[in-house]
Amino acid sequence: MAPNPDPAEPQHGLSLFEDMLELTVRLGAPGLTMVPGIDWLHETHEESLMRAAAELGRRASAAREWGVRFSVEPHVGSVCRTPEDIARLCELAPDLELTLDYTHCASQGFTEQEIKPLLAHARHAHVRGGADGRLQTALRENTIDYERVIDELRKHGMRAICNSSTYGWNGEGSTRSTSFQRPSCCVIDSERHLPASRGPTLSSGGRSRRSTRQRSSSRLPRNRYSRRDRLDPRVIGGDR
Repeated sequence: MAPNPDPAEPQHGLSLFEDMLELTVRLGAPGLTMVPGIDWLHETHEESLMRAAAELGRRASAAREWGVRFSVEPHVGSVCRTPEDIARLCELAPDLELTLDYTHCASQGFTEQEIKPLLAHARHAHVRGGADGRLQTALRENTIDYERVIDELRKHGMRAICNSSTYGWNGEGSTRSTSFQRPSCCVIDSERHLPASRGPTLSSGGRSRRSTRQRSSSRLPRNRYSRRDRLDPRVIGGDR
């Protein structure tokens, strides 16, 4: 479903994405995340980035019509693996938001000050241990100042929802089973809401149809995690 240079793929990918938007609404989920795409061998990095921005911008517009917040998770090996490219993608596709994981940049040697400006575009964030040269570490080996990161996220209207991580990453594309007695991963979600939109509604037959009425944001599904709002975002616990 990621952007693809094959001329036959963009419309197919958009159709699949719209099906995922309908599923998101039916599940009552507040948002949807996907990957941003990659650099393709037969084209320059700039061409891949521009095409990814165009396709992701189309999908962000479609998501707004459904009242769904749409974000991509920049990652190692993607078309936007550096803070500079991530910021450029957000500039080229202004309706697009980020699912931000600091470790994908920190593991490449980028500093927190270089990553910090991206927080303004974050809808959702992943918090886990990381360090230069290591995509995931135990929290006792973590070098990212998450107290400062969470303070910045809260300034942008975020709240904390803690959950447990049950895997470890060895940096070679595989996982190992890990058991934690306390939450080792903190998922940060945004409290910001989309404005009222004009867009698809669900028909009684289960398929989507276009509506000509203004769709009020009050009719959108409420975030089902709202009962956890009082969690202290500084308590990320885990393996220390």
